[in-house]
Amino acid sequence: MLSPPNFDGINDEFLIYSAPGALREIRQMPIFDRWGGKMFEAFSIQPNDIHAGWNGTSRGKIVDVGVFAWMAEVVWADGSVEWIKGDVTVVR
Repeated sequence: MLSPPNFDGINDEFLIYSAPGALREIRQMPIFDRWGGKMFEAFSIQPNDIHAGWNGTSRGKIVDVGVFAWMAEVVWADGSVEWIKGDVTVVR
């Protein structure tokens, strides 16, 4: 759940958390609205980086309440690469 952006430090950004040493890198992470429009995309993210996540905005504006799909190309500690996916709900 994402409650953007009120800067209270609670659910202000969506990011991928990982146990220390489990993920080497997040190569790319796009986020899409329900019509397939790209709302956000980041490249070469370090896991657990609180400054690299999605803050619920697109093109400088806060997105509408709803469910958004995300995908992430991750590199595991052993060097294997995998796409993971899920959804995030934006609330007010």
